[in-house]
Amino acid sequence: TNSSPSPKSAPLAAFLATSLGFALLWQSPLLPALLALLILSAALPVSMPPAHIKAGAAAAGVPLPLGVCLLGVTSGALAGIYANEAYVHPYAVGAFGRAYGDVLASAPGAAYADAGALRFAASSAVQTQLSLGYRSQPMYCVAPVADLDPAASPARQTRTISFWAVGTDCCGTQ
Repeated sequence: TNSSPSPKSAPLAAFLATSLGFALLWQSPLLPALLALLILSAALPVSMPPAHIKAGAAAAGVPLPLGVCLLGVTSGALAGIYANEAYVHPYAVGAFGRAYGDVLASAPGAAYADAGALRFAASSAVQTQLSLGYRSQPMYCVAPVADLDPAASPARQTRTISFWAVGTDCCGTQ
């Protein structure tokens, strides 16, 4: 048995390696682009049938392996960029984003756009009496986070709510 890579698997391997590289390394675009060129230069000789290699690079069937490898690398780059934007980046923001403490609920939400975690001040609380629920399995709930002010009613505390608490099965339909 021959343990060398199959010519048919080279474009698939190029697609997978390129998409993984772009998905995980897209924050510095030069690195996955160089990786894609390296993958293409490694996949192209593997994808060519040995008869074409022996006959010379100008053999009649050379454009097909080149085209399939280019398609694998290009579609891998697009799939990797999509995976980064849709899945990797939102996870990284939450996991590695900045943590803020003593946040006032009346503060503008845009000031904490880079937050991965917020800890509200003791004067802020979830306004459960203003919660809304969407009946489904499970019940989806949302309630505003507002500053506590004993002199003001919860409904009139702020004109703009920047922070919301979201959960499941923690409220009734209203």
